Amino acid sequence: MAAFDRSHLNELLARTQYERWAVTYYRRTFFGQSEKPFGQTEIVVDAGDTVDTAHGNIGIFLQSALSEPAVKDALLRFVPLVFAAAFKIQDMVVEWTLAANGINEWQFSKKIIAYKRIASTGGFVLPPFLAADRDVERGCFALFERLSAYRNALTHGDNFALHADGKLEILDKSANVLVLELKDLGHYLRICDLLVDLVVGVHPLGSPEHRVMRYALAELLRLHGVPVAIVRKPRLSHLNLRFRGAALANGRPAVADVDLTAVHARMAFLNPVGVDGELVLALTVIAEVPEGDLVWDVKPEEVERGGMLTLREGDLARPPTLLPRD
Repeated sequence: MAAFDRSHLNELLARTQYERWAVTYYRRTFFGQSEKPFGQTEIVVDAGDTVDTAHGNIGIFLQSALSEPAVKDALLRFVPLVFAAAFKIQDMVVEWTLAANGINEWQFSKKIIAYKRIASTGGFVLPPFLAADRDVERGCFALFERLSAYRNALTHGDNFALHADGKLEILDKSANVLVLELKDLGHYLRICDLLVDLVVGVHPLGSPEHRVMRYALAELLRLHGVPVAIVRKPRLSHLNLRFRGAALANGRPAVADVDLTAVHARMAFLNPVGVDGELVLALTVIAEVPEGDLVWDVKPEEVERGGMLTLREGDLARPPTLLPRD
């Protein structure tokens, strides 16, 4: 029975390394995808200020895809290959999960039958991430099942067409047609690439990567048919919350009291996301001291929990990094 220990998780990383290299490069280079915040805001808290009244500066640094026409045209030709590489990542995740449950199959159709059979018995052991997010588990497997026949047609025949706009059409052996728009491919590459990192624990549940992946999966509902609950478009942002010396509590050791609820509300005001979006906020707290800047990083999941966060200089449980100030 599966244990999904560190060595087992590392095995999946090793299996998918080559295909992920290609998929990661393509989605970042051609589509300009990134799970990092696209902009940065700084709020400076001086003596007598609160997060609501402090001065804020907004800087936006946009991620963009390659715009050189010749380069983009050349990469466009690889759409069928990168689709096949992404599918191979999914295939290896399914195969690896089945093997952990004592099942070894090689054909796509047999893997699908085996996966469904053991899933219906209640004895299927899933890796922790997929066990925790069954929308993703079901959606990814349904996507694998739906695309398997088209991957075979693409790899073993010439029943496909790549259009000038990047749209890929594939005809399976039953004469069913899959139409994959370029934006669909972008979502699919992101799903397959992030799936491995999420399964092996590189990114935790609720992380920006998890949310972005769920949104991409929801965008491909027409392909897999599995509703993904409560999905809004993530807007990834970063805030530097800087405390001037006089604004710090108790002098030295420095203590920064951060109202996370107020921070999130202020950033939502400065960076409106609309009714169909959600703000995913990474926070860096900076306390100015004579020697430089004391820096703490606060993950989006912690910011969203809200409440008061007290950060102390010399706290061994959460030590700051001291950076020299220019």
